[in-house]
Amino acid sequence: MAGELLPPPDLAPTVSPDVTHEECLERWIEVMNLCEAFLLAGLRREIGPDGDLQAAYREWRRKRREEKDAHTIEWVRALSRAAERSGG
Repeated sequence: MAGELLPPPDLAPTVSPDVTHEECLERWIEVMNLCEAFLLAGLRREIGPDGDLQAAYREWRRKRREEKDAHTIEWVRALSRAAERSGG
């Protein structure tokens, strides 16, 4: 299905049966921390060594929120149009 977030079963990552839920959570947190480190490194590269990293991060978040809001509004409008066409 187009737009589906889950990979096909043959490409899905596997987790060893001997890994506990706590270990999975710890790994997830490690990945999230690594993603944040990459994000902050990219922002630092953009603003330079003397730039305000916190302000750059806030601006990055603001832009992502605006994009998400615009996407959500368009999604709701599309649902509304579909409902009108189907008589709902």
